[in-house]
Amino acid sequence: MKCHIPFTAGLSLVACAGLALVYVGVQRWAQRPSSARLSFARVVCDVGEVPAGGKVVCEFPFTNGGGAILEVGDVQTGCGCMKAAVVPRRLDPGQAGVVRVEFMDASRPGLRFERALFVESNDPGGPVRLLVTGSALPTVVALPSRLSLGDVPPGECIRQRVVVDAIGRPRAFSVKSLSATGLEICGFVVRDSVPSDVFENTGSLPLELTPGSAHTIEFGVVSPTKAGPFQGQVTVHTDDEYVTSTQVEVLGKVVYPVSARPSRADFGLVQRGAARKLSVEVSTSAGVGGVQVGSPLPDYLSAQVRNDGGPNTWILDITLSPVRNGVHRAEVELQDASTGNDVLRIPVFALVTEP
Repeated sequence: MKCHIPFTAGLSLVACAGLALVYVGVQRWAQRPSSARLSFARVVCDVGEVPAGGKVVCEFPFTNGGGAILEVGDVQTGCGCMKAAVVPRRLDPGQAGVVRVEFMDASRPGLRFERALFVESNDPGGPVRLLVTGSALPTVVALPSRLSLGDVPPGECIRQRVVVDAIGRPRAFSVKSLSATGLEICGFVVRDSVPSDVFENTGSLPLELTPGSAHTIEFGVVSPTKAGPFQGQVTVHTDDEYVTSTQVEVLGKVVYPVSARPSRADFGLVQRGAARKLSVEVSTSAGVGGVQVGSPLPDYLSAQVRNDGGPNTWILDITLSPVRNGVHRAEVELQDASTGNDVLRIPVFALVTEP
């Protein structure tokens, strides 16, 4: 900046110098903003093709392009299908960070999707809009995906039905086979093409699924021989290029034809050091070859089984000999004497006090 001072103008040298200082200050302010600025390298992340229900991660790098400290606030995602994290949230001028977004596709298979999120900060320009885009791949589903069999007898073929459907597929594909984890398959058949009284071990696979079609498959699983809850999985295998299989969860509880009266050994209030005995009547079906006590019991419990004269009636004597105060809880496990399989569990309860 040049300052011309004519002798006749009446301006002082001090006034000219003041103008020069103001000019330099304006130049420096223009060169370096005094506010924070949230600047993203990109505002759109295209994740491409995503399997139905699949999870993908998008990262949006950013910098503080301003001259003040940047404070990044909340990230508004707008739906439960996205979770966002910001690292770091406080940035000096020129420092870099990233917004990491985890996205779970919930779109209809075969369609494009766009999901927006807004990043808040102390940037005077306001929130920045980011966009996650992509395509939901067609899928294969078996419905219901969870089968609860309830109480079932041991070692029997339990038959269930599922509907296998192709959603959003532009071409036909085939269901090739079924397999099971934790269970044994005892047969299957495509029910919509076979009379209801037919149930073969070979089934009718491979089965072609045309676009928009659905078929009912009936399959059987063998219930475990051990009493108590069980869980397994049946997998439907396909030749689809994107979804090679779909799973059906199977759960239930094996219950032997054995009953106890009473069903719970409740000793109630017991003094420490005093032995108490309760008897439980156990009734079995003709298929159970007697009962015996199974797994080891706590030190303060003992149990014995005796026959009451009948072929299907047994008496379980439970003796409690507590050596410490407090609540005592345990279980007496009964087994089939001929197979060793668990058939019944009888809860035991006592509250032990000082003599």
